[in-house]
Amino acid sequence: MNGGQWQRLALGRAFFRRASIIILDEPTSAMDAWGEHDWLERFRHLAAGRTSIVITHRFTLAMRAHIIHVMRAGQIVETGSHDELLALDGFYAQSWHDQMQS
Repeated sequence: MNGGQWQRLALGRAFFRRASIIILDEPTSAMDAWGEHDWLERFRHLAAGRTSIVITHRFTLAMRAHIIHVMRAGQIVETGSHDELLALDGFYAQSWHDQMQS
């Protein structure tokens, strides 16, 4: 099995067990942009009413979170929604703009 298949299997197990809290570490790292979009739409539907914690470096995934905690050197340095963090013009905003320019 490749990385994407393991991720899908683990997610399926969490939903099958009706876990009240779902913690995912880089769940879309092995997916292309189209696969990530499809996965995110299904995940939002299946995770409705549950607490979900998603650890990611991908802005395309992070920007859809209700609350984003930005970490640097093991410490939370910024917290807010995507729009709030962009308005803050801090580390998240700088990283976002750098990625969008490249």
